[in-house]
Order: sequence, then C-alpha cells, then structure tokens
Amino acid sequence: PIDICTVFSNALDNAIEACQKVSGEKVILLSLKRTKNFYYIEMKNSINKELLNVDEIRSGKLFTTKKDKDIHGFGLESIRKILQNHNGELELDTEEGYFVLRIIIPG
Repeated sequence: PIDICTVFSNALDNAIEACQKVSGEKVILLSLKRTKNFYYIEMKNSINKELLNVDEIRSGKLFTTKKDKDIHGFGLESIRKILQNHNGELELDTEEGYFVLRIIIPG
C-alpha cells in the first residue's frame, strides 16, 4: 500500500505542477486497467508546449524546475525504484500536447 501511494502521489504531484504552467486548458487523465497478469496505469496531463522537449521526456532525464533543487526532483526516481522492486516498467512520452506516464506492474 505504501509503494502504490508513493507512485500515485508523485505522479499526481508532477501532473498538477505541469498543469500549473499551462496557460490554456489544464487536463489530467488517469486510466487504470487490469489484465490477468498485469496492472496498467496511464496518466496524461497538459504540458506547456514551449517547455516540451520530447527527447528529454522519452529518455526519462527530466529535472525539477523548482528553485531549491536539493530538496526537489526525486518523484520520478522514487517511482522508478518502486517499480524496479516490483518488476514493473515505466515509460514516459508525449502525445498530442500531453505528457504521458505509463506504468506496467505484474499482478
């Protein structure tokens, strides 16, 4: 329970922060699916297109935009570590002006 809360809270915090930087429509979409063997989580959020760097997003090398970088910027790394401990996978991408976070966890 703690791990799944950490995953969702970090993903949602990042989505909210990204939406705060968008001047137009602010959207966060969450999709949860379960198959026989896997849990599939997809979170999409609006992103400021001027700050959009597809290569950076797909490589997963995202850095905090907050001023105090010593105490921020650990959310995605926390998600990665939790998924690694549970044999899960994380994929970051963009899609039609959205940042997309996809998680697959064996169930």
